[in-house]
Amino acid sequence: MTTVRRTFRVLVADGFRAAPRPMIAAALTTLATALTQIAYPVGIRTMVDALARHDVARGVQDAFWHVDGLGVA
Repeated sequence: MTTVRRTFRVLVADGFRAAPRPMIAAALTTLATALTQIAYPVGIRTMVDALARHDVARGVQDAFWHVDGLGVA
């Protein structure tokens, strides 16, 4: 357990002590990125389900949402 505790202290706690605001910003950015990555599989499933039900309008709307989310459009 000492190794895990030391690793946590070196990788996380020292950063918060040295630069608390940038570490908070980095932690929040990482959390936001992780949460938004969940939206892609859910949206793709919604699009595929809509197209399987022959709801073309909803499927195209979801497709445009994905393209816009990827920054392509």
